Amino acid sequence: MVPAVEAFNTDQIEHDGPADAAKGIRGSAAAEAGSFGFVRTAAALDAASDDVSVAAGLGWQRATGIDSFDGSGDRDGYRNLAARVRAAWTLLPALTLGASGFALNGRSEFDGFDPVTFLRADTLDLTRNRITPLEMSRVITVLPGCKVTF
Repeated sequence: MVPAVEAFNTDQIEHDGPADAAKGIRGSAAAEAGSFGFVRTAAALDAASDDVSVAAGLGWQRATGIDSFDGSGDRDGYRNLAARVRAAWTLLPALTLGASGFALNGRSEFDGFDPVTFLRADTLDLTRNRITPLEMSRVITVLPGCKVTF
């Protein structure tokens, strides 16, 4: 077994809007590895000015898996890629427009059933998943400290 090694800083990568963000550009990165072919990497970037903020992140991980039968079959593993982005623009002190989105793309391998005998078997079954939503939002400050999002 390989011990995991990690160095990652997620301090304030996400913000409620430009007014809440620290001005400037910040980033972070991470990588780790472990047993069964496990590898994970991630990176994030954040930029903000007086009225605009942008944040983005990307992460990837995989594992080659194990053979759940006698050791002579295939190893069932997985891989996953995830990305996110967010932007906000303060038009007026009481009005912020924003957009955010993320994407997921994954693949999992697993053992299934023999189509003739219907017994559990070392098959090449797999699943694939893809998700890519996008959201737009408007935030209005009705009173100091009281925000309405729609």
